[in-house]
Amino acid sequence: MKISEIKAADGWRAYRGSKSFPYSNLFYQKRIEKNGLTLYFINIVVYDLPANYRYMSECDFFDKAGQQFSVRLHAFSEKKTEYVEAFFADIYERMGCVPDIHNN
Repeated sequence: MKISEIKAADGWRAYRGSKSFPYSNLFYQKRIEKNGLTLYFINIVVYDLPANYRYMSECDFFDKAGQQFSVRLHAFSEKKTEYVEAFFADIYERMGCVPDIHNN
């Protein structure tokens, strides 16, 4: 599904205005879970700019030592949510990440 078609039923929650994303007027968040544990959250930020909509997706991960690191995916054209979810799932697996230590 395209980012502009996100629906709450798909696990995405919409938020308007945020100190974390001061120049956007809308962002979506999805909790990724497995076996009752929160693995990570994906944020998709929508910037309403004159030329067109621009998107930034980000995710915070934790390594086995508990070190937190962030990954951002910038896009000047609309990506499908399945692409964004698969992108971050691949990073989680390849980097050997552990579940979110702040939300479990």
